[in-house]
Amino acid sequence: MLPAGQTSESGAPENRNPESRVLDIFGPNLIIESNGPVGVGGALAYQLFSITDKGIKYQQALHASGLATIEADQTLEIQTGKKNKSGRVSYVAMAHNGDMAMTAANGFVRIKGQNIVLDADNEIFLQGKKVTIGNADKTTESTQIFGQKIVFNGNNVYTYRGFKKIKKKGAAAFLRGFRALYLGLIFNVLVMGSVSLAAIKFGEIVLGLPGWFTLSIACSITLIYSLLGGLKAVIITDFIQFTFAMIGSVWAMIYCLGLPEIGGLSNLISHTNVIKLFKKKFIQFL
Repeated sequence: MLPAGQTSESGAPENRNPESRVLDIFGPNLIIESNGPVGVGGALAYQLFSITDKGIKYQQALHASGLATIEADQTLEIQTGKKNKSGRVSYVAMAHNGDMAMTAANGFVRIKGQNIVLDADNEIFLQGKKVTIGNADKTTESTQIFGQKIVFNGNNVYTYRGFKKIKKKGAAAFLRGFRALYLGLIFNVLVMGSVSLAAIKFGEIVLGLPGWFTLSIACSITLIYSLLGGLKAVIITDFIQFTFAMIGSVWAMIYCLGLPEIGGLSNLISHTNVIKLFKKKFIQFL
């Protein structure tokens, strides 16, 4: 057993009993201890403890469990590479097994450099309630995203002005504008006109209602379910209407072909008027 204030030649404690505890005291501000008491990390193998006159503490320790700790009450600064050559690595932090964690419980984790590379063999995760890319003062000159597949998942996906400007350039913009004009104006006017005319005729012939009254009822019903259900309601009603239209068309074809005046599909095709009409249209086509 070594007396207090002395160490063995190897620097390691001889045993783990309290009597083998060694304290080297260097004035009022520095203590080096070995073979100390058992704590959370196990028995204390080594500890360097320092305290200023204002009570600010610094401590580094090694425990029997293998846990090594460095604690500082205020800022801990590590500087390297003042005489290193440009392009060489000046500081290396490596975890051979397990994870590496940096935590700022009440502040920011800041990484600053001329260039920063996050290199992962598998995946890189950016997680948080709010993720911001670029400077908040809009001084970021460019942001580039490369990938064979880029997926945006979210309830709201916004398109920014700059992206819209890129999409509007070139011949494709003219084609998109022409298609929007054709489908939005000409095609819709023709379709809505034919549908409205069919509704008016159905109301007048079958129900005996004036045209304006039939259109008012149809437009009111369409407006109500569109406002209440949104796009989902429009899709569902279009699907239902399409289903009924297809069933009605097939049923009408079967019913008409079964009439005695027609006598089936073969009689319809072989009818004189049908043959004349087909020849006329075929000649016009040629």
